[in-house]
Formats: sequence, C-alpha cells, structure tokens
Amino acid sequence: VSQEDEASLPAKKLSEGILLIVGLVLLIYGVANMVIEYRTSGNLDFLRGFLLPPSLTIVFIPFLYFLVLYIAYDLVFRRLNVGPKKSKKLKWLARRTIFRHCLLNLRKVRGTAGMSIYNVMNIESEKDVKEMARAYKLFL
Repeated sequence: VSQEDEASLPAKKLSEGILLIVGLVLLIYGVANMVIEYRTSGNLDFLRGFLLPPSLTIVFIPFLYFLVLYIAYDLVFRRLNVGPKKSKKLKWLARRTIFRHCLLNLRKVRGTAGMSIYNVMNIESEKDVKEMARAYKLFL
C-alpha cells in the first residue's frame, strides 16, 4: 500500500529502517556468538545442522516443480475422457502428441490446458490429433 500511496512514504522508510537495524543486530549477534564459542561452531554436528535447511530447500524446489508439472499433465489428460467416446489408441496418440510438444515446460502444459484454439475434449479421430498438433505449433 505504501508503494502506491505517497502519503505513507515516510512510514515505509521508517519500517524498512527498523527492519534493517533488526537484521543487522541479529547478524552481528550470530557472528559474535560463533566467534566466542568457536569450539562448538567447529563441530561436525553443528555444520550438519547449519547446512541441512539450505540443502533440503535446494532438493525440494525441483520436487515441487515436477509435482506441479504432473498435476498440469493430469488435468490435460483427464480432459481427454470428456466429450465424444475415444478409443484407447486415440487417447494414447493424443497424450503422446501433447507430451512431445510440451515436454517439461510447465507454461506450455498450462497453455494446453487453457487453450481456446483447440479443445482436447473435442478429439474424435487421428485427423483431429494432427490438427491439434498444428494448432499447438502455432499457439505455443
């Protein structure tokens, strides 16, 4: 709110200054404790405990990406079951075509899910799948 309203600009500057001071005090306090108690900070258990949160975060981010990607693909592939009756071969061909065009790009998969140029639910034949592939090349 303070970024858009010029009247609250002094409050923004004050809160940012307070946050800066508190952050610096905490940082200095932490470094001072490490220097004073160097024997415990050099311990291997301390190092493991210190490096565990960043390493778990680094490992968790790709997991989240692939989970969201899986959910997006699931949404698109579930739409194949809606609409006219489709054979397993036709569904497999449509899935393969969609996966080939999107691969691991979440933006493309989401674009496929919300694509108004060609609706996945209206596929009835292999010709429709080929038209869908052409529409994806133009759209994505």
